[in-house]
Amino acid sequence: MAMGLLFLYTQATFIGYLERFSLKTHWYLYDDYNSYNPVKGFLVMWLSLTATFLWNFTDLFIMLVSSALAAQFKKLTKAMHAVRGQMLTMSQWQEYRETYTSLTHLVKKIDDHINVIVALSIGSNIYFICAQLITEIDSIKHSYFRTLFYMYSFMFLVFRTTAVVMQASAINDESKKIVPEIFMCPTHSYSIETQRFLQEVTSDYVALTGLKMFSITRNFLLGVS
Repeated sequence: MAMGLLFLYTQATFIGYLERFSLKTHWYLYDDYNSYNPVKGFLVMWLSLTATFLWNFTDLFIMLVSSALAAQFKKLTKAMHAVRGQMLTMSQWQEYRETYTSLTHLVKKIDDHINVIVALSIGSNIYFICAQLITEIDSIKHSYFRTLFYMYSFMFLVFRTTAVVMQASAINDESKKIVPEIFMCPTHSYSIETQRFLQEVTSDYVALTGLKMFSITRNFLLGVS
């Protein structure tokens, strides 16, 4: 008897939560309160949770890929820094140049596959920041705790978007650090391969993009702000 009452209470509580969640967060899907039913509520919750998971996974995926690519450029920069000022042969400069070329090709190839994901991630983050800001302004008319919650949610979204952009822009940052190492090449070690390497590094632009329309760099973050 007690277990039956507990089950009914839990069921009623869950159904009530579905109704409140659907009507409060996705009110635009219903013509009025009478058009709601538990089946619609369950579908709305399932789609909302799925979208949230995909949103989190997309941001995390971009950050992990960017971290791996930036680490490869950093590894090359450290290797060149270790031999700074030393006499390097033409074959050694060629090896460094070919390594850099391989890394730039890798970045461009990966960007060809994930530039849509990058655009969706940046676009959705900016959209939710704007939507959260509007909701926060509206919440000022209500209770203090509601305003505090929306303020925390807004700051979290800003921090999240900043983390994604900063991690993605690390690829561009690390690729630029190679130029000073080439400039430190001694005069007697300068060769045609050094010249080719320097020309390639200064003329190439390495960064992830969003649908090839914008590049993810630190300047992009300032532009969005």
